[in-house]
Amino acid sequence: MGPMTAWEYHDTLVASLHGRRDLSIQEFTGAIRYNGNDYPFTRVASRNITPKDRVMLIRATFHGDETAGAQTMLHHLPEIAEVVHSRGLKLIVYPLANPSGFERGEPGGENGTRGYDDWVRYLMNDGRVVDELLSGETYTRRFISSDPELSKHGVNDTLVQETALMHKLIRNDLALGARIVAALDLHQHCHVENGEDPEKLGRPAAYFYAFGERGWRKRYDTIVNRIERHVPVLRHTQILSGESIPMRTDDQGCIADCRDGSFTDYLAWRGTESITTETTGTTPPEAAEEVNMEWVRGLAKLHSRARNHTKT
Repeated sequence: MGPMTAWEYHDTLVASLHGRRDLSIQEFTGAIRYNGNDYPFTRVASRNITPKDRVMLIRATFHGDETAGAQTMLHHLPEIAEVVHSRGLKLIVYPLANPSGFERGEPGGENGTRGYDDWVRYLMNDGRVVDELLSGETYTRRFISSDPELSKHGVNDTLVQETALMHKLIRNDLALGARIVAALDLHQHCHVENGEDPEKLGRPAAYFYAFGERGWRKRYDTIVNRIERHVPVLRHTQILSGESIPMRTDDQGCIADCRDGSFTDYLAWRGTESITTETTGTTPPEAAEEVNMEWVRGLAKLHSRARNHTKT
């Protein structure tokens, strides 16, 4: 069980936004149901997003035991809105993307872990369809994993409820016509796997995944330097995290060019500068939240259009 139930989390979050005229809250009650239990699913967004707007999108705690993202939203969402709006951007947030896993304190939810971050499928040259590209592999076409056309290639998987709902909501977000210029997926590295360095990953630290244009990564030095005020950055460190092959962070503490079929992989395909943040499970909650906030501030600054402060 997490520190609070998903409904307690939802109610506390909504209460923290009471009276804000710049944000709207959508609640999808009944969309996530397991064993007769309804779980809350919430979208918080800037009001009146138009096709002329540029948007930062944030998803938190898609693995239910990685609570730093959800807690960042609970404790800092008003500040996040201020930061993003002051930079001339609009905001879309999914503050608790796996409510049943959050309650259970487990990476997956009621359905276990399989398929929880299923977003992209790659059609290979030999006709195989895979959900992850290995280094150097090429493909002929890619699909969002809910595309019915995948059945023509022998893929008939059913998405878990949380993922299916997120597919629908992200399609709706994209249909608004606004450009999603930056995305953050807030994670934690809670479990040290065999083959990983327990000394490095067993202490407070941070690293990140970068998806999108290669040239974007040159812009992250300032953000990484600010993160090091809170925790060490894991450079040149082997990471497994459930991938089929080990990966290694670079001089920035970054794992780049990862085609893992994830949420951020999908958004990068759509042209969004996408970052997955990671802090170790031993990182104190306040420090993990500050790492996430450095990414919010840093990406908002990189995509700044205006510096006028948006009033609430």
